[in-house]
Parts: sequence; structure tokens; C-alpha cells
Amino acid sequence: MAFWSSETIRQKLRSLVDPPNEDRIQNGSYELSLGPEVFSSDSSTKKNLSPGEQVVIPPGQFGLLLTEEKVTIPNNAIGLISIKTGMKFRGLVNVSGFHVDPGFNGCLKFSVYNAGSQNVVLSRGEPLFLIWFCDLDHATDDIYKGSRQNQEDITTEDVMRIQGEIASPASLKKQIDELRSEHDKKIAEVESNVSVWRSITIGIITIIIGLLASALFFSLRTSEPQSSPTKLSTGGLGKSSEERNGSKSSERKLEENSTKTGSGDLATKENGETSKPNESKTDKKASKSEKPNDAKKIN
Repeated sequence: MAFWSSETIRQKLRSLVDPPNEDRIQNGSYELSLGPEVFSSDSSTKKNLSPGEQVVIPPGQFGLLLTEEKVTIPNNAIGLISIKTGMKFRGLVNVSGFHVDPGFNGCLKFSVYNAGSQNVVLSRGEPLFLIWFCDLDHATDDIYKGSRQNQEDITTEDVMRIQGEIASPASLKKQIDELRSEHDKKIAEVESNVSVWRSITIGIITIIIGLLASALFFSLRTSEPQSSPTKLSTGGLGKSSEERNGSKSSERKLEENSTKTGSGDLATKENGETSKPNESKTDKKASKSEKPNDAKKIN
């Protein structure tokens, strides 16, 4: 099996592609362009394009693209198809078949998927696809006879097969980011509410503690004047009843002793006062008796 060269394609071009364009022959392949009909899985119906009109395949969505040209594969050859490299770099991937059977005739339909993160914008008439031709070892009678023979448009059945928005990685990422953002907002609101209630709780507890302290201080102040006389009469704070009784008995003894001492002093004073007159009388007598003797001596 040998691939056809650019020269061979050029020689057989009018029997292979309709309408032919020799400028589309590149490196042993032929460039096919986007045709008049396109369908994207995010829409409900196919779209008809005028020359140069654009269409968008969103990220994560499938597209069904129809070629502008009709292709005829002879019974001694087979066709291989792909998307151009520039479109692959944008994320557009061919998910349909990769070959064209011998004997096929009609426009080609490419089923594609946008695996990128950005929209893929396509224009009618833009060269998007490549086809290579290669020989079979001999001509075959087993040619294509399927339902797509001589196809020229995108059918209702084609649309129904891929209709409906697809949950692509890009769309899932977008949804996850939105959920994360919403979740962060809710957490911030909860934290704000918790902070407010914490402040309110601390304020209430502080007020309660302040009121309790004030009540305790007031009760202590009102109880002090009533307890002080009792404490003074019992001989001071912190004394037991035995100590207070002992101090009372010692005070009584001191009073008795002082009473006795005072009475003794009084008796002593009285005796002293009474002895003084007697002493004076004796002294007088002695002086009288001494005086004659002194006179006699003088004489």
C-alpha cells in the first residue's frame, strides 16, 4: 500500500474532489474546507452558513461539520482523514472515523470535540481538514453502499445523536469555581456572625460579673458596722471564747489585787499619821528632862 504523491493527486484531482482546487494540494494531501452546515451540541438545531460566516464551538462541546467539497474514492484506493494541526492546537479533536471507504461519494462529515478551554471559531470556506489517498493492492468489488452515500447535508438524525449540552471538564471546572466562590462567601458570613455573637456574649458575661462584684462589695460594706461593736466587746478579732474568758478572769484578778494594794496603802498611811503624834509627845518629854540637866551643868 503506497500513499499518493502530490503529483498523483494533481493528475487525478478532478475525479477525486468537486470542486477541485490545485492550490489545496499540500505535501501529498488535499485540504478540505468547512461547508455550508454546522451543528454544535449546545444548540438545538443546525446552522446554515453563508460564505465567510463564522460559527463557535464552545469548550467541552461537540460539533458536526460538513465539508464544502464532495469526495469520491475509487475502488482501488482508500482515503485517510484528519484535522489540520493548527486546529488541534486550539483543542479541536476529531472523534469520528479516520478513513473513507473505497467507492464512497459525497460530502464528508467530521464529528469534533472542543477539548480546550477557549471557544473555537470557524469560518465557512476555511481549510480545516486533510485527506490522504493510498492504493489498495488491487481494485475491489467490496465498495461502500451505506446510508451516507451521496450525502450533502446534516440530517435530523445526526443532530439528535449529539444534541444536548455536555458536562465538559471546562464546564465542570467553571461550576466548581462558582461553588467554591459561593462556599467561601457563606463561610465568611458564618465567621462574621460568630464574631458578632462572640462579642455580644463576652459583653453580657462582663456585665454579669460586674453586677455580681458590685452586689458582693455592697453586702460587705453594709455588714461591717454591725459586727464591729461585738468584736470590740469580746476583746478583738479572731479570739476564741476560752481566750476571751481567760482575759476576763485575769482582768478581775488585777482589779482585786489593785483593790487590796490600795487598802494596804491606806492602812499604812493611817498608822503613820497616828504614830507621828506619839513621837512628838515623847520628844517633848525628852526635851523637858534634858533641859534641867543642862542647866545644872552650866551652874
